[in-house]
Amino acid sequence: MKFGLQHPVFSFDYRNRDTSQIVDSLKNLVTRAENRGFDSFWVMDHFHQIPFIGKRTYA
Repeated sequence: MKFGLQHPVFSFDYRNRDTSQIVDSLKNLVTRAENRGFDSFWVMDHFHQIPFIGKRTYA
């Protein structure tokens, strides 16, 4: 069985960071996931994030 990790919120402060800093942050997350045994890393496919629908079911 393989496990993937989805990063559901792609919210970086674009006003105070350049593109290389944003890429470095994302690369760090992917590396940490890989080091912990995840087989894949998924992000939203929309530039503008859609809002959550309904109440969150987790803490």
